[in-house]
Amino acid sequence: MDGGDAQSAVDTACECLKRADLRDGHWRRLNALLGKALERLGQYDDAFAAYSRAAEYERFPFDLAAYIAEVDALMRFFTRQWFERCPRSGLEDDDMVFVVGMPRSGSTLVERILDSHPQIRAVGEHPGMYEVIEGIKLDINLDDPWPERIRRLSPAMLARLGREYLAAVRGEEGGSGNRPVRVVDKSLWNRQALGLIAMLLPRSRVVWTQRNPEDSCLSCYAESLDPAQNPFGSDLRNLGAVHVQSDRLLRHWQEVLPIPIHVVQYEDLVADQAGHTRALLEFVNVPWSDDCLEFYRKATPSGTKSHAQVRRPIYDSSIGRAARFHSHLGPLREALAAGEQPNAL
Repeated sequence: MDGGDAQSAVDTACECLKRADLRDGHWRRLNALLGKALERLGQYDDAFAAYSRAAEYERFPFDLAAYIAEVDALMRFFTRQWFERCPRSGLEDDDMVFVVGMPRSGSTLVERILDSHPQIRAVGEHPGMYEVIEGIKLDINLDDPWPERIRRLSPAMLARLGREYLAAVRGEEGGSGNRPVRVVDKSLWNRQALGLIAMLLPRSRVVWTQRNPEDSCLSCYAESLDPAQNPFGSDLRNLGAVHVQSDRLLRHWQEVLPIPIHVVQYEDLVADQAGHTRALLEFVNVPWSDDCLEFYRKATPSGTKSHAQVRRPIYDSSIGRAARFHSHLGPLREALAAGEQPNAL
């Protein structure tokens, strides 16, 4: 979008926003698009005002204290000692790759790079593991809190749940012919399910995407994420706090998880696409393919807010984006800084 296109987008969005019959969802999306066009024109204060209107228009309740308590509970339950003695499914399937992390952290880019490999298929943000956990919560002794009720899962139950998940995911691979060597599930929520995943699918792999925290959180805020799926995304302070919890979980899983985790830093991938793509393919144990360097040529659609970005070669214009809005990001920076202080959140 050049300057002329951006100004045309601003004019069109402003006219549309005057309509009395505009639906709520359209109003939110138009403000997000208006903000993007204004940002392209360098009108950062006006752009942030448009992003804020979009974010504040449709807020979902978000209990930050309950979210932190859930992360605390996961970290207390899933310890090295637990994994030394816990039951496992015994499943030997090694095709699953779970891409996790914060929204807008480069996860869609990583997914598309992997999906461009002839031996890998991506299934998008699959709800399968979430459904497994919700089923456990409903079926296993409702008197036990989560995740304590996992103690009641036998190896046979774990094997059944693992097979059910694999059947659901493999049914949505969307390809024909031979089964792919690797299947990529990019449900970012799975970052909270990795302990159970290690029990269900002990030969799976995890790719965790990271990005500069301010850039990542600003992008979440500006892109007007679905508030039903990301209720924290409409508040800068909540975004910062959730990012802190995501970092806590990553450090914890790196210490205790018996399945391997490969961290991809978005800025490093942009700076050296070939080198970090090679490391990524080595981690998932598939041979090199030049197709992965031209991931944008594959016609497979992306169902995320990053769909436009992954339809073109890697670019670096999003790096340092938050600096343009420095004066507006005080609540975000405070929440991120509080994460460095125990009990500050």
